[in-house]
Amino acid sequence: MTGCPAWCVGDHDGERRHLAEIQGVYPAPSDGDAPYAVFVDLRQDPREDRPTVYVHLDEMPVMQLPPADAVDLGWALLELGLMGRER
Repeated sequence: MTGCPAWCVGDHDGERRHLAEIQGVYPAPSDGDAPYAVFVDLRQDPREDRPTVYVHLDEMPVMQLPPADAVDLGWALLELGLMGRER
């Protein structure tokens, strides 16, 4: 496959879609809660003009976002996290 975007790790999962490195976050569980993981990755099918950000809670798909919306969500989480940390 040629013409991969800079973020593509080159592992095309047996398909022609571009895949980025999967990022994982492992929040500390609250009292009594089971541990969980949040995974996010970037994918782009060759028929798509732009990539999509995929969000999974453990193995369950939660949402798909255009990159601009993923950035907005990231900023909102960052802002709320910083506000909550100030306490």
